[in-house]
Amino acid sequence: MNRTIKLSLLAILLATAFTGCKDPENNENNVEIKVTTYMPTEITTTTAQCGGHVTITGSTTARIAELGVCWGTEEDPIATDSHLSTTVTNEPFNCTLEGLMSETQYHVRAYALYESEYYYGEDLGFTTLADNGGGGGEEPNLPEGITQGLFSVSETLRVHFSQGNLQYQASTRTWRFAESQLDYIGEGNANIGETYDGWIDLFGWGTSGYNHGANAYQPWSTSEHYSDYYAYGNGRNNLFDQTGQADWGYNAISNGGNTENNGWRTLHREEWNYLMSERVTPTGIHFATACIDGTNGMLIFPDDWDGSYNITQPDNYSANYGNNAISATDWENLETKGVVFLPAAGIRVRGVQMGYLQTGAVYWSSTASSSDLAYSMYFIAGDKHRDVDVNYREYGASVRLVMNDTEEHFRK
Repeated sequence: MNRTIKLSLLAILLATAFTGCKDPENNENNVEIKVTTYMPTEITTTTAQCGGHVTITGSTTARIAELGVCWGTEEDPIATDSHLSTTVTNEPFNCTLEGLMSETQYHVRAYALYESEYYYGEDLGFTTLADNGGGGGEEPNLPEGITQGLFSVSETLRVHFSQGNLQYQASTRTWRFAESQLDYIGEGNANIGETYDGWIDLFGWGTSGYNHGANAYQPWSTSEHYSDYYAYGNGRNNLFDQTGQADWGYNAISNGGNTENNGWRTLHREEWNYLMSERVTPTGIHFATACIDGTNGMLIFPDDWDGSYNITQPDNYSANYGNNAISATDWENLETKGVVFLPAAGIRVRGVQMGYLQTGAVYWSSTASSSDLAYSMYFIAGDKHRDVDVNYREYGASVRLVMNDTEEHFRK
């Protein structure tokens, strides 16, 4: 069946990518061709955004004749199937597939044509959305990665937290949430760099990856000059000002809906304050330091916390983690009740030096302070610290995103 397919070159690189390559032993010139398939995003009932890029090693003169994507309903589609392509092969290729069938699983691969041979990236699957009214009762645009607890951050607004701290892989330009609330990268953050193929989770302020006007806007930035981290080029701006692209939540997060600007965001300074000390809860408890199955950090209790689990020294920043030693089984029960855990993931200072691993953590807010500082929520057990205070913009700190609760019936 013929379908209308529209090619739309995009101005930005899609966030998530996977790489495949052809065996260099089969290449007489010992040229290695690696093709990267970008994770499909902006998926609707009939469209999806796809793309890829090609990397050549072993030659400075090799020329790729064609770069494109191919797709179909079977695994491992090839270039003679439905495809879109370009002869501009020295830059990423991005396109919009149209005319797809609703509620259908597709497979897509990026490919490159070199010396009459096709090289393919990894096969990635996606499923188009159902037509309105066709299928279950779930909201189709509700992103993955949301925890079920609800937390008041003002008198009229509640939020859901993401399932884990934000992580980034520079080599594939992929954002994701940690699989578990207990997860943190730790010493691996010292390897931060543009080509690093591991994951990082400590970021300078406003390093969302969008060129919003800061000198250091890339997630791998390690500049030690605070003025390089000015949102939109001005030290007075907050991350949520202007386009909002300085906020990490603007990104397509691979396991958080994989759609750009779909509601994830960083808490404001005032929201952190309200969450940690001003909101009214049935038990009067807001947070507690804890050690869960060997991982130190901070528990934050949802608005409806019933106090069914005994917590020692709640709302005490100087309490030691071991005062609340929680087993993995007990944590599973707490998590099902909406409790959030922020691991003591440490901080990155002076470029790539790590400190306070499993003794403390800094979690960014989206609010600027003075020229060299931005607000954050931080804790160091055993040492009295304010819940929300300033930190240097160039420090690498944790990011825990939230999404507003959109229930229309909610009234404080």
